Amino acid sequence: TTAPVFIGKPLSMADAKRFRIGVHMWQARMADRGWKISVDGHFGPQTARVAQLFAADQKLARTGLSGEVDKTVWDAAWQLPVT
Repeated sequence: TTAPVFIGKPLSMADAKRFRIGVHMWQARMADRGWKISVDGHFGPQTARVAQLFAADQKLARTGLSGEVDKTVWDAAWQLPVT
């Protein structure tokens, strides 16, 4: 599946207090893939933990900080197979 366009700014805990559609989309995709995650559009500790675990599970080469959703993690959520 082709990933939606990444907005260019990593999703992170800096987004915890405001709703972001990109966060909502990523959370929904991860929930569809079987990850236990609330889909609320706010990037809190649970979302950061899922991002960290997902990146480790997929053995992703990271360009951003652990627990962020950068372009690599974003694309992988749609393109890599469920493990």
